Amino acid sequence: MAVLGETLDRLHYLSYVPTENDMVLTEQLEEEGCIDVATVLQKQWQIEDANSLKGDPGQTRGPSGSDQQMYTNTRALCRSLRSNAVAVETLYQSSNQDRSPAFLACLKALKELTDVTLRKMSTTVEDENSQKNLLRDVTQKEKGAEEDRATLQAQLNMERKEKERDVAQLDMKRLKLMKELQEITENTKIQQKEIEQEQRERLEKANAEHSELTNKLGATIEKLEKDITSIREANSVKEAAHRKKMNKALHELQSAVETYDTGMGEREDKSEGLQGMYDTEKDQLQKLDEHFNKVDAENARIAEEERIISEIRSKESGAQKVLDDGAAMIQKHIRGRLARAEYKKLQKAAKKKGKKKGGKKKK
Repeated sequence: MAVLGETLDRLHYLSYVPTENDMVLTEQLEEEGCIDVATVLQKQWQIEDANSLKGDPGQTRGPSGSDQQMYTNTRALCRSLRSNAVAVETLYQSSNQDRSPAFLACLKALKELTDVTLRKMSTTVEDENSQKNLLRDVTQKEKGAEEDRATLQAQLNMERKEKERDVAQLDMKRLKLMKELQEITENTKIQQKEIEQEQRERLEKANAEHSELTNKLGATIEKLEKDITSIREANSVKEAAHRKKMNKALHELQSAVETYDTGMGEREDKSEGLQGMYDTEKDQLQKLDEHFNKVDAENARIAEEERIISEIRSKESGAQKVLDDGAAMIQKHIRGRLARAEYKKLQKAAKKKGKKKGGKKKK
């Protein structure tokens, strides 16, 4: 597997190596620090040039070991490229030659061979048996599919015969329709000729009517032109009279405008004076409004204070009345008790006095 992978890599590298001496590529390799690759590549081109001289009959034959030298140097070039990724990237970027389809197909075949070999080597006995069973199942399915294909082919042949029969019938219908279309076309041509004849007669009649109408309209136009000339002359006289009136009216209008401008100027001066007086009185009014607003606010505050004081006095007089009424009731109650006590004392004194008088009479 390693040999196959290395072979693929070498072929891939060599497909990008230029066949002729490329100084730009060697300079880029040296700038990238790949001096060993550049040296081997220069030697490769030298060997190839020497081998090309061997096939030329006009040149002397090269050294006998040139093929072995080419082989050795090619292997060294492949090893250098495999161990230097920068040189490979530079080679890819600078390559401008197209690889042949045959070479690309060879690379693809070798890669597929490598994959098959790897798959064979990594496949166990159980996997191989399962693959054989799978292959047998696939073969059986393919046989069944082949039988189905034969059946479908037979059905297709039957349907194809039916379609061919239908196509033959449709072809007969098409021929019949083509014949009918030809008859219709001939009838159409005959009708078209009749219509063209009728159109030609109508056109001649229309041209005659148009000529007659044109002559009548020409006479009418001449008469109208004469009328227009007479009307124009009459209108020119009227226009001169109207123009004279218009000039007079314009003069009167100009005088009226000048009078209006003079009057409006005086009124504008008066208006500016009145505006000044208005502004002055407006300022005074604003000051008086501010003053009276303050006075109204002060009067409102005084009225509110007087209302509050009146409410307080009303509450105080109510409370005083309650106290006076309570004191009067207390005094009334006390006087009643004193009067009742005094009355009781008088009753007792009267009873004692009556008892004394009664005793004296018995003796």
